[in-house]
Amino acid sequence: MILDEKTYGQIAFEAYCENRKNTTYDDKPIPSWDELKPDIKEAWGIATVKAISQFCTDQKLNERLAQ
Repeated sequence: MILDEKTYGQIAFEAYCENRKNTTYDDKPIPSWDELKPDIKEAWGIATVKAISQFCTDQKLNERLAQ
């Protein structure tokens, strides 16, 4: 991977932050991707890959998209 490319986990995390206006449920600022601990980054990556995998194997969704 090229160093300037974002991981799927980072893309998902940043989309989440944007949607939440960079604040937590209790109005505290969400840290940036670079400030996250490695295990949190890994968790975002795993969750994102699982969601992508589910999306790609969802037969009903594939049938709807083919229409």
